[in-house]
Formats: sequence, structure tokens, C-alpha cells
Amino acid sequence: MKCTCMHDLEFPKAQRKQVVAYLVDFATLSKVQQQTLVIQWIKYSDVIRRTLPYGERLNPKVFLLPGTEEMICGHGLQRILGYGRDAWKTIKDFAKKNEIPKHGLIGKHGNKMNIVMQEDCLITLRKQSNTLRRGLLNLSGG
Repeated sequence: MKCTCMHDLEFPKAQRKQVVAYLVDFATLSKVQQQTLVIQWIKYSDVIRRTLPYGERLNPKVFLLPGTEEMICGHGLQRILGYGRDAWKTIKDFAKKNEIPKHGLIGKHGNKMNIVMQEDCLITLRKQSNTLRRGLLNLSGG
């Protein structure tokens, strides 16, 4: 069954602009910042769900539509943010574990290059950087 929670929402033009502005701001965040923010939204939605009366806890509309006070379901938020099923599941798993996603290779050597190859690349990069720096100094008369 497809999500229809946003079909009945009606927004004034100003509110639509707020949603778009918020989503543009969201898109400019780094991936880790986006994931961290979504994890906070998921935690907040769990708090909202727990405050609902027992019979209404299955109500899927526990997320705030970014930039508004309108409630939408997780599928609607997932779709607006462009998260696929796997990405959403991963984010929800991190929210349950109370962890922030971290790419496996941050601060580590890459999988496809051994240490000698990486050192060679750094040496080449330094040489090119020095050559470029000398060329710029010559152009500026320095």
C-alpha cells in the first residue's frame, strides 16, 4: 500500500517556500550531518509516538514535515529526503543503537591501495603542488 499522508495537505505559498528552503538547506549539509539530523528526527518521532494514547500509537504520522507543523509518516519523509528503503533502514538501525553513522575508511588507508602506493601518490602530489606554487609565484612576480 502506498503512502497517501501528504495527498490531503494544503499549503499556502509561503509555507511551500519554507519547505523548499528547508530541504535546500538540508541538501547542503554533509552526508554525516544529514544522517545525524535524520536520526534526531527519528528519535523525536519515537517520543511523539510514546505520548499518543495507546489506541493511536499505530498512527504512522509522527514526523514533522520539514519547515512546517504538519505531521507526515516515515514513508513520506523518506520520499521527500530521497532516501531509499535500504538507506532508511540503515538510519533507523543507527537511531535504535544511538550511534552516528561513520564511513568505515575515515582515518584509515583505502582498500584498493597499499601503503607504498599511497606514499607514492603523496610524493607525486607534493611535487606537483610545489611546481604549481613556484609557477604562481613567478606569475605574480614574487
